[in-house]
Amino acid sequence: MLRMPLTSMIAVGIALSLVPASRAASPYLPGDESWFWHYEGFGTQRSVTVLTPILVHGEEIVRLDHVQTGADPDAWENYWSDDGSRVYLRGFTNWSGVPLTLTYDPPILWVDPPLFAGKTWTASTDVYEDLEGKIPAGFSFLIEFRVTNADLLEVPAGKFPAHRIEYEVLASPRPTTLTGEQIAPGRGTFYPYRWEAAGVGVVRDNLGATAYVDLTSFGSTVSVESISFSDLKGWYRAARPEVTR
Repeated sequence: MLRMPLTSMIAVGIALSLVPASRAASPYLPGDESWFWHYEGFGTQRSVTVLTPILVHGEEIVRLDHVQTGADPDAWENYWSDDGSRVYLRGFTNWSGVPLTLTYDPPILWVDPPLFAGKTWTASTDVYEDLEGKIPAGFSFLIEFRVTNADLLEVPAGKFPAHRIEYEVLASPRPTTLTGEQIAPGRGTFYPYRWEAAGVGVVRDNLGATAYVDLTSFGSTVSVESISFSDLKGWYRAARPEVTR
C-alpha cells in the first residue's frame, strides 16, 4: 500500500473541509460558489468555476462553468447532482458556435463509490434538448464505465490518491463528450477518461487520444478555519483508494 504525502493529505483535508454544510456533498462533487479549478496541458488552459445552482423539478442542480483557451478553445457548462456519495450527470450546454443543450433522464451515474480498479457499471438514459426534459432529442445513450487504475497521481497541484475512470458510449455517439466539451478534430480516436480524487474532483482530464490537462490549482476564495492533524488523517483514510504495488 502506498502512503500519501503529508502535503497531499493537507490538500485533500482542506478540500473536504470546504464542502458547504447546506448540501450533503459527495466527496467527488465538492465545493460551493466560491470554488475554482484550473487545468493546463498540451497547449490548453481550462478554468472551472461553480455557478449559482438552479432548481429543476424541485431538485437543486449544481452548475460547473468551463472556459477553455489555447489549442482547443471551448466554452460549456454542465449540470450535476449527488446523493452525498454518488455523482450524477444531468446534462450540459455548449456555448461554442450555436448553443447546444442536452440533458439526461434518468441522470447518468457518473461516479459510483467505492471506487477500485476493475469496477464497472453501465448507465442508459434518454436525451432531451432542454433543462426541464420536455423536448425529446429523439435518441438515447448507453454508456459503460470502467475503473482502470488506482494510484497516487502527481499533477502540478500536488499528489492525490485517485482513480482513472474510462467510459464508452455504446449507442448514438455525438460530436461532444457526455459532459459537453467538443471533441477536437485531429486528436485521433477519442477514449474519454478522467482521474478522480475524493475531496478534489477531477485531477486529470483527457483531450483526445494522447492529450490531457492536469490540475494546476484549486480551492475556494473563502478562508479556511484551522484544521487539526487528526482531522487530516481521518479525511485521508476516508478518501484514499485501494492502491497495490
